[in-house]
This record gives sequence, structure tokens and C-alpha cells, in this order.
Amino acid sequence: MRSLITRGQDIELRKRSRRTNIVLWLAGYGSGVLGDQMYFVALAWTATRFATPAQVGFLLAAGAVPRALLLLFGGAVADRYGPKWTALVSSAGRAVVIAAISISLSSGASDIALLVLLTTAFGIADALFLPAVASLPAYIADRSSLRRLQGARSLLQRLAMATGPPLVGFLLAHINQGATFAILSAILALSTCLLFFTRVSSPAAKSEAETPCGDSLGGTPRSRSSKNTIRMLRISLIRDARTGLDYVSKHPVLRPMLMIIALSELAIAGPIAAGIPALADDRGWGAQGVGTVLACVGIGAMTTALYLTFGPKLPHPGLYALGSVVLMGPALIVVGAAAEVWLSAGAGLVLGFCGGICGTLIQTFVITMSDPSQLGRVLSVVTLASIGAAPIAYAATGLITQFAGASFAFLCSGVLVSLTGCYALTLKPLRRATLE
Repeated sequence: MRSLITRGQDIELRKRSRRTNIVLWLAGYGSGVLGDQMYFVALAWTATRFATPAQVGFLLAAGAVPRALLLLFGGAVADRYGPKWTALVSSAGRAVVIAAISISLSSGASDIALLVLLTTAFGIADALFLPAVASLPAYIADRSSLRRLQGARSLLQRLAMATGPPLVGFLLAHINQGATFAILSAILALSTCLLFFTRVSSPAAKSEAETPCGDSLGGTPRSRSSKNTIRMLRISLIRDARTGLDYVSKHPVLRPMLMIIALSELAIAGPIAAGIPALADDRGWGAQGVGTVLACVGIGAMTTALYLTFGPKLPHPGLYALGSVVLMGPALIVVGAAAEVWLSAGAGLVLGFCGGICGTLIQTFVITMSDPSQLGRVLSVVTLASIGAAPIAYAATGLITQFAGASFAFLCSGVLVSLTGCYALTLKPLRRATLE
């Protein structure tokens, strides 16, 4: 009897510990995402104070390019050394970089060259942080809880996107730029502390060939010179990144999911970021109209995230995810064709709702279907597909809007995303995808 009581107490303690870890991860992830959103707005605004528009664009690209190029290696590093410590080191690095920007602005020593250097460093740290922190749910929650956890993660993303820009705008309007970046650095430092106290389960034991001190590095570090060790480590990480790409390309479910993510991002990112402002300018809605439509998109996405977090389990998640991709097409077309702002905002609400469903479920599919030893690399490939498509989408939307009008740009995007969803529905592995 005593052993049964003790066993029951142990189970209850493990459940409490798991809940605590989930709360810590959500708080650390949420504060990190909020700091990210505020940082990019503050950086662009600060650069316009002493740089030309072309220089501002170059500055933003300086952070985006290394982040996109190094994401695959970030996933390999997370898989090799563990997602928690990779996330901690990179998160601390991001806080230090923003603190350096704050010091340079406060001292009056900042110029565009220094900002480019620091922004590049932030992009490198981001490439390590994003796949690592996204891998942690698999280490702190059981498979049955991943859907709710991913829903909560999606909700935090939407909240950060909705609250970060106006919050940093308020700070920039009432305090100086150096103090604003100091606050951003403190937010990322808080994120680092919360992730530090998040306890993760031990990852599956890796073979000696996969460990940093095994044969993949040509023996232990002590048996090689430092130069040879670094060279072999670089070769090993390149091999790990290639292994991740091969794993995704040969997986019967992950490969088409990656296509859906890339094409959906290609179709949606441009109209949301560049198309809605152009549409509002054409229709005379003004800045308030832009805010109304974008707010409705965010509200729809947050509603979905809340439902997937706290609502009942979906019976056929694969069909729900793919069906929502199809429905995003008509919603996009209505957003672009509506003559009244309220109609466009209503379509934006549907667009956000559908986007939240497919985004949350597909992210959960990726985690549950991936080999744990490949998870960091898989998530880095997924993030790369999303981030890599966005700049192309911005340029394409701008060109189409200039020569054919904003409504035609929304029409093209809507057709593309609906065709993507219809094709995905023909694939049996995707239709039957589950969260188990």
C-alpha cells in the first residue's frame, strides 16, 4: 500500500514539474518573441533618423540574410548540443547585441556601419535561437499535450505581433532611443533567465559517431590540435545540416508539408505586409483602415490559437489544416476586392482564423512526425522555407501592384494558396495526418 501511495505521489510530482516547465517555456518564448517584434520596429525607426532609405533596407537585410543562411546550421547545432543550451547561449547573445546598440546610441557613437555589424550579429544569434527554442516543446511535454502547447505558442506569437509594434512606438515617443534598446535588452535577458530555469528531459542517447567528442570529430579534442578540431566540427555541422535536408526531402509527410508552408507564405506574406497598405491608399481608407484590417487578421489568428489550446481535440486534424489552406484563397480575394473597409476587415478575420488553424496544426505535425534526433534540423528547414519565401513575396506583390493594381495582386495570391491547398488534399498522407 505504501509503495502505491509513493508511486502516486511521484506521478503527481512529475505532472506538477511538467506544468511548471511548460509555463516557464511559454513565458521565456513569449518574452523572446515580444522582444524580437519590438527590436525590428525600433531598429528600422532608429535607422531612419540618420540613414537614407536605401541604407535602412541594407541594414534590415544585414540581419535577415545571415539568419536565413545559417538556420540549417542552427538546427544542426541544436540537435548536436541540445536545444536548451543552444537557446540559452543564443538568447543571451541577442540580449548582449541589443545592449551594445543601446550603449552606442546613448553615447552618440552609433553610425550605419556599426549598426550593420551589430544587426548581422543579431541575425546570426537568431539563426541559432529560432530552431532551438522551437524544439523545446518535444523535451518538456508529452505527445498528447503538444497540440495545446503549439496552440499556446501560436497565441503568444499573435499577441507579440499585435502588441510589440505599438508598445515600442510608445517607448520611442516618450524616451530616447538608447533607453528603448536598453529595455529591449532587459526583455531578452528575462527570456534567457526563464529558459534557464526550464527543465528538459534527457534527449535520446546518441551514438558515438554523432557526439561532438566521438569519431565524427576524428577522436577526442585532446587528441587533436585546436585548429583540426574546429575544422572537423565545421565539417560535421555541414554534414548534419545536409542530413536534415535529406531527411525532410525523403519523408513522405514532411516533404509536402514543407511545400505547403513555402507556397502559403509566398502567397500570403506579400499581400499582408505590402498589399494591404497599397489597397488602403487606393480606396482612401487611410492608416486607420490598414490598422483595422490587420487587427482583424490578428484577432482571427488569436481566436484559433485559443480554441486549439483550450478547445476539444479535432477529429481529423489533417483535413482541417488543408481545408483551412483552401479557404484562405477566397478570403484573400475578398480582402482585395472589397470596396468598403468593413468588408475587407471581415474577410481578414476569416483569413486570420484559417491561417491560425493551418499554421498551428502543421507546426504540431512537424514536431510529432519528426525523429527527435533530427527535430532541430527539421524545424530549421521549416523556418527557412517560411523566412526565405517572404522577401520574394514582398517584391512580387510590389511589382504586381505597380503594374496591375493591388486587387489583382490579392487575386493572384488567393488563387495560388487555394491551388496549393487543393493539391495537398489529393495527398493521402497529409489528409490522414494525426497529432498522435
